[in-house]
Amino acid sequence: FFCVVQNFAIMACRNQVEVCRILSGTMLGMHRPEILRISDAAGTQPSWLWTLAEERTLRLLIIPFGTVLVTLAMSLMNGSEFAFVSDALNSEKPEPMQQVISRYYLWHLTIFSIFSFKLRALPSSLSYVAYLNLFAFLLCLWSGFKTWDGSYWKSWRQYLHWASSGIVLILLSVETPAVWWREQAVGVAFAALVVIFIAAFLSVAVFHAIPSTGIPWVGPHVEFPFGQVQIAVGGITVLFAVRELPIEWTVLGAHFGVVWFRWPSLQLEAQAERGDGSSFFPADAALAQQQLQQQQQQLQHGRAYAPGV
Repeated sequence: FFCVVQNFAIMACRNQVEVCRILSGTMLGMHRPEILRISDAAGTQPSWLWTLAEERTLRLLIIPFGTVLVTLAMSLMNGSEFAFVSDALNSEKPEPMQQVISRYYLWHLTIFSIFSFKLRALPSSLSYVAYLNLFAFLLCLWSGFKTWDGSYWKSWRQYLHWASSGIVLILLSVETPAVWWREQAVGVAFAALVVIFIAAFLSVAVFHAIPSTGIPWVGPHVEFPFGQVQIAVGGITVLFAVRELPIEWTVLGAHFGVVWFRWPSLQLEAQAERGDGSSFFPADAALAQQQLQQQQQQLQHGRAYAPGV
């Protein structure tokens, strides 16, 4: 599976020019490629293949999901006891150098892919959001490294990793309702998830005194009703405990799902407010209009010096 993900990334890089041309045409309101369109009685409509070929699908869903699946499986087969996001970022148990290189290649590819998408999608006034994402994700990844010397546990790196994890969750819980889906219910839901997770994590990891939930097979631990999961991968049996509510996975998955789902709606809303498709957010309306006028002037100027055109 790792080879499939890697080959897919290489193929995407080789076709970057064509992808940029298609995306640029879409941004400017041009027609989508005919191969990605279907015809019906109502006219020509984009097919579902276009959704799979879109940049948002590749950068927000395919690459992150593949990276999580591969790296978490690597950690579990190495003997990691838990299935947190941190265990996908860095193996709890020592791993060979080739796994470290593969793991960090996939996660840096994922992080910079998300950063690139948000940097170009957000207006210039909100570009700092993309840089905050980049800083928080990289800090969380690097501070959680624990393969070589074994000095991670109860060190400043462990506490820094905890803090950076909290920063990531808080950042996404604020960014989602403030930028991508401006609904009060969305903000309340994300805030509640983050507060509950932080409280549960600190109660178990720091104070060791989380109150009993009264749920059978759960008790004082906020965990699934089953204490352990046994998975057989390639003849290797992996036994690990699934502890804590999977709230962090929910926050991450919901954030990228919201960004992916809301992206076309934000485009249409911005185009309706400006009357053109050269930008995605109303904050860039003046700049988009100015760029469009400059392009028209350059085109007219070129025609004036091109006889017969």
